[in-house]
Order: sequence, then structure tokens, then C-alpha cells
Amino acid sequence: MAKERRQEEEAWRWRAGILGIAILSRLLILALTLLFRHLASPYDSSALIDPPCLVSSTSQEPAGIADRVQDPGRRTWGRRIGAAIEGSIVWDGVYYVRIAKCGYEYEQSHAFLPVLPLTMRFMTNYVLFGMIPLIGHRATLAFSGYLINNLSFLGAAFYFHRLSCYILRDRKLATSATLLFCFNPASVFYFSIYSESMFSLLSFAGLWCLLLGAKWRATLLFGLSGAVRSNGVLNAGFLLFQAMHEAHNYFFFLNKPLMTGRVIYFAVLQVLGSILPFVSFQGYGYYQLCWTSNDDELVVCRPWCNSSIPYLYGFVQNHYWNVGFLNYFHWKQLPNFSLASPMLLLATCAIVSYAKRRPLVFFSLGLARQSGSWREAALLSLLDRYRPVLDNQGAQARSVNMPNVVPAEPIVHKELKQRHLQRPNASQFQMHNQSWQESQEDAVSFSAGFYSASTLSFLLKLGFMTAVASFIMHVQVATRFLSSSLPIYWYAASKMESSVHGKRIQSIIWTLFLCYISVGTLLFSNFYPFT
Repeated sequence: MAKERRQEEEAWRWRAGILGIAILSRLLILALTLLFRHLASPYDSSALIDPPCLVSSTSQEPAGIADRVQDPGRRTWGRRIGAAIEGSIVWDGVYYVRIAKCGYEYEQSHAFLPVLPLTMRFMTNYVLFGMIPLIGHRATLAFSGYLINNLSFLGAAFYFHRLSCYILRDRKLATSATLLFCFNPASVFYFSIYSESMFSLLSFAGLWCLLLGAKWRATLLFGLSGAVRSNGVLNAGFLLFQAMHEAHNYFFFLNKPLMTGRVIYFAVLQVLGSILPFVSFQGYGYYQLCWTSNDDELVVCRPWCNSSIPYLYGFVQNHYWNVGFLNYFHWKQLPNFSLASPMLLLATCAIVSYAKRRPLVFFSLGLARQSGSWREAALLSLLDRYRPVLDNQGAQARSVNMPNVVPAEPIVHKELKQRHLQRPNASQFQMHNQSWQESQEDAVSFSAGFYSASTLSFLLKLGFMTAVASFIMHVQVATRFLSSSLPIYWYAASKMESSVHGKRIQSIIWTLFLCYISVGTLLFSNFYPFT
């Protein structure tokens, strides 16, 4: 008990340190934003323009507030603060605040998914209600957005560190990776009224639940992440990947076809649940834009509505922002490719390096038993965090000591007890032990760090996202699109910790990250284009 208590206290000290660093990073972005807003003039001065909602009934302003907001006797300091907050609403923030205030008025606004603006509206109307008469409704909505996103970032940093400790099994490496995430090149977007912070929080929390074996909780969080950003639907891939490994094990090695069917059945339900919010929002857009009532007849009114699969999000991205395969491959876009190149290069190097160091695990998707680490590749290694070696009777076990391995957090043991998870029986241990011993040297060499089998599914997702960012999206968006990908920071941290060129690599990476933070904040806060 005393040992567990000490471990828990130590874990909480680490978490407090991580939260302190995350708060420091938010204060840095705030200071840079205020400084650059003071030193430079905005390129676009239309941020303060706030036309009335198209339909007055769609305005979500609380009843009885309008007259008080327009009161000329409102305090001068309140008007100034409100104007300053409204002046900071730039780029996508304009859409999110407008949606929170008026709902989805235009077709192109459906590119911005609903969870963030709905949360902003809720907080404004029910939590920060008293601020509306002082600074105005729109300014309060914007302030809610800033508050939500920065609190979400603290939660994202918290779960980033926990995931990193679990996957990498090296607390020093996990902390270095978390530091890089807290000061990542897209930091200004995590501070502003954008969806990156909330998306990262929901995705990381869902992954943590998945590691604990709470798949339905993970499904719920993955579904919410898909209603924050469209790439949230990719989180369903973790559920599929894990189910693939479980089904493969039950069918080919344990000879249990019924269990195989059960795994597939629940995997299908969980994947459908994780993509349901995004699909439902597409249905909402179809109902809103494609069908209108005209003498009790339904009339199709938009061209994309007649598609075999009426995909609103894809149409909006292509029609209004020219997003499509190779649409951005023009000579004039070379500066944007250069802007995105550091993040794309880091992602590509991480994938290639892993494939070269662990080809059997990578190209077999972790299914090859010769790799000796299929459970870790499938993120099923919670019950054998330290692989037990059973005696002949299977009654005693001792832990295999690994250097720099982070002990399982007390919450893991508590969660397992609450869920009444059982240890595998002796025959299962014998099977897993046998496959492990076939490549014991390989397992020890890559038991911890970036090259552990546990990072495989994250890298596969990163590979898909890198390809999409390079060939389909506006390439400059890659910096923030890939900024929530954990393997980028794990790889960078592992290179920084290397004994050969670690110091030089560390200087290059930190210089690059801090330059992007400074230049990005300068450009973004003054309504100049940046990613």
C-alpha cells in the first residue's frame, strides 16, 4: 500500500508539472498575441462587422438581453474590452462565432462541425450569462471559445503525457514529447477559436479509455471528436485495428470461431457508433439544404443533393475551397509547400524510420507472431504490462525487469479492479510466452521508446493523414492538421534523446518550433494567412 501511495503521489507530481508547462505555453501565446496586435495593424479589419442573423428567430441570444447590450450607458471599459475581443476573431473563428450565434445559415458554414459552437453557445447562455450586458453577446461568445479551447488544451496535454508514458514506457521521453506538443508549431490555433484543442482532448481521452479496455467510452469520445473535426472519424481505425488483432488471434490461434464473430459484431457496432455523429451532421445538412416544403411537396434545391451519396462536407470543401486530389499542385503554391515541409518531413521520417527498424511489425501490421509483440501492437498489452513468467503450475509469477520502464499508474490497477478483468489463465500465458521467447532479443531491444510495437497503429493513422495533407488538402494546413498526431512528437523526442546527434537535433527542432510559434502568432493574430 505504501509503495502504491508513493507511486501515485509521484505520478500526480509529474501531472502537475505537465499542467504547469501547458499553462505557461498558453500564457506565452497570449503575451505574443497582445504584443503583435499592438505592434502591427490587422490586414483585414472586418472582424468587428456583425450583421444580424438572416432569420431573427435563429439568433441564440438570450431573451431580454438585446436591449441591455445596446444600452448606450453601458460602461466604457466594457465596450472597449468587448471590441478588443471581437477584433481578435479571425479566420475560422469568424465562422464558429457566427454559427454559435445564428446557427448554420449558409452552405459553406457546414464545413465547421457543431460541437465547438454548441459548447460556446451553452457556456455563453448558461455560465457566462452575466458578461453579456458588459461586453456584448458576440464578445462573450468569443470569450467562451477562448476559454473552452484553452481549458481543452490543458486536458489534452494531461492525456498526451499519460498516453506517452504508457506507450513509450519511458517517463523522460514522454515528458520531452509532451513539451514539444505544448509548444508545437500550430500553438496559436490551439489558443484561438479553432477546433484543434477540443479535438485533441477528445481523441486522447478516447485513446486512454481504449487502453484501459473501456471500448464503449472510447467509442463515445471518438464519436464526439468526429463532430468536432472531420478527421475524428479516423479514430474508428483504432477500434478496427484492435478488433482485427483480436479476431485473428481467436480464429487462427485459439480456434474459437464464436468469439471471432463476437469480436467482429461488437467492432462493427463500435465503429458505427464512432462515426454516427459525423454522419448525422451530414444528414442534418441534407435535410436543411436539400429539401424545402412547397405545397406539401419535397423539392431538391442543391446540385450535390442528387449524388448517389450526398456528401455535404466533401462538396463544401471542394466547391468553396477547391480541396481535391492534386488541386494544389501548382508552381505558385511552392511557398505553401515550403511552409508545410517541416511537419510533413517529421511525419515522413517517423514512418520511414519505424519501417526500417521494425519491418516485420510494420509490414505485417503487427500480426506476425515472429515479432513477439502482437498484443502490444494491438494495444492489448494492459494485462501484461510486465510479462509474467509462470512456473510449471502457473501459480507464481515474477515481473520481467525492463530499464527505464514506467510502472503502470495506480489508476490502471484501480480501473481493472472496477471492471473485474481477469488475468489470462496458465495456458494463455504459455502461448504468449512461447511467441515472446521466439524473438526475446527483439522484444527487449524495442520494449520501450518510439520503436515499441505499441506505436504501430498511431503510425498507420499518421501515414494516411500525411498522404491526405500532401495530395488532397491545402498543403499549408498540414502544420495544424498533423499537430495532433502523437508519433511526430514521440519521434522528435527520441531523436533529441539520441546519444550521437541529440544536442544538435534538439537545437534544430526547438528553434523550428519556436520560430513557427512567433511568426505564426504574428501573422495569424493580425488576419494574415498562416497555414
